[in-house]
Amino acid sequence: MSLAMCSHNPTWIKAVTDRARRVALALHTLFLVAGCARPAGISAASRSAASKLDRTAVIFLVDGLSRPRLQQMLADEQLPNIATTFVRGGVEVKNAVESLPPITYANIASLLTGVFPGHHGILGNQWFDRAARRYVDYGRLSTFRSVNDHLRAATIYERLADQLTISVQCHTFRGVTHSINSNKSGIDWLFGADERVDTRSGRRVREALRIAHADGRRPAVLLFYFPGVDAVGHHDGPDSARYAAALRNVDRAIGDVLGEIRRAGWSAQCLFVLVTDHSHVQTSLDRELDLPRLLREQRGLTVGTQADQHRPPAQWDRFNCVVVQDGGRRAAIHLRGESGWYERPCVATVQRVVIGSAAQTPLFEIPGVALVSFRLSRDSVRLISRTFDLRVERREGEAPAEPSGAAKQYRVLAASKSAPPAPFDSKWHTSREWLERTASGEFPDLIPQIVEMFDSPHAGDLVVFADTDWSIGRDGIGAHGSALRADMHVPLYFSATDLANGASIDVARTVDLTPTVLDWLGFADRVGHAATLDGESLLGSLRSARP
Repeated sequence: MSLAMCSHNPTWIKAVTDRARRVALALHTLFLVAGCARPAGISAASRSAASKLDRTAVIFLVDGLSRPRLQQMLADEQLPNIATTFVRGGVEVKNAVESLPPITYANIASLLTGVFPGHHGILGNQWFDRAARRYVDYGRLSTFRSVNDHLRAATIYERLADQLTISVQCHTFRGVTHSINSNKSGIDWLFGADERVDTRSGRRVREALRIAHADGRRPAVLLFYFPGVDAVGHHDGPDSARYAAALRNVDRAIGDVLGEIRRAGWSAQCLFVLVTDHSHVQTSLDRELDLPRLLREQRGLTVGTQADQHRPPAQWDRFNCVVVQDGGRRAAIHLRGESGWYERPCVATVQRVVIGSAAQTPLFEIPGVALVSFRLSRDSVRLISRTFDLRVERREGEAPAEPSGAAKQYRVLAASKSAPPAPFDSKWHTSREWLERTASGEFPDLIPQIVEMFDSPHAGDLVVFADTDWSIGRDGIGAHGSALRADMHVPLYFSATDLANGASIDVARTVDLTPTVLDWLGFADRVGHAATLDGESLLGSLRSARP
């Protein structure tokens, strides 16, 4: 029997499934907070006493923006607004890397906190809480807003609690002054008009300007979230004609926003940012790995999945394994300890699942698997692929904690006596040094980020990343979530009057967004101690960038 299990549902089942997804997403959008409530704890007196800013960070967050497709369309002159403002009029990060795992909820939380998913508590659109024996899925009406409760790090909005902040369409908004959404977007989701949702996001700029006028001050942060491109990418793939049309639609929406801001007289005092939460990868319909089935048949495990999410806590005891498949190209595997879910399994148990018996195929040799990772200790993670077997170690270095992450160092040791493959080596390097060494490689920024990811109790006991052209738990033709460059390498642009036009810097992380924006606004002191963030301000590099 082939280990690569591919499922093909009859057409009518797929239609019903798609419609159910549409209904869920419609309800999701219909019930997004559309109110104008201010965050608790900010009194009217403190608001009136707060200094009025003369500048605004305008963030265009395009969900599921494929860097290769974006570059192709820019070369073909199909995206005039993005080209004018960000390519010819801004600074590009040539090797921008997102946070691991590259999943929507995890990365948007990282963008808005400056903290890796392993540290802010959101490990994806779904995750399993072994202590509570609970499966969390943000794709449900009753849970999608709970991401704001689960965050364990301060958002940029909370760091700017005495300033006006506005979020348009985004589900993660804790601490924002105003969250703007349209009930009509829910109807669009229901009928599959994903592009119209993005159009509406752009048009809400007029409401944002009215709010600012009524408040008597400019927003410090004005964020526009465009989820339609991602929905199209999953359904039709990033290589499709419809995906290209969705990008052209977002370009027009960005143009609408830029036009209104220009007419308001704000442009000269704005920092414009184009960013995404993850890339999109085209996968083949006949290359799907059914990991739960494989673990049942090849490892003899009783496996719980997303289908079991409504079970009460006690019923999770019937499983000795829970698989969380998310984004289509990553799976987190949780194994029950000998005494129950409150106890983690020993490393030997995890390794038996990874390697299998003499008659079984190791997970890392199964078609469709690019990499298997699992925790050895608090500061050590093992990485196994078909070509390498490595141990990543972390230590607290002797360097001061400035800049962010400099106090932590990492090295890579090969399991055998041979040297680790390039660009990995056995020397201790800081997090930023590893970023610079690996940003353009096959597994960008993997070394520091994999250890930080496993800091979360929700990360899983082992994590499987999909290979090129493969999916794990299909969610359409387009997918994301692996640790490969195609999944992790994303577009990131900055544009402002004090930045060069048509310039670039070499490397950055999307988690650098929050500290960069705070620095540009003049609130670098609100970041707190730099070691509390995984991101760092790029402002110095951006201002020194040249064409």
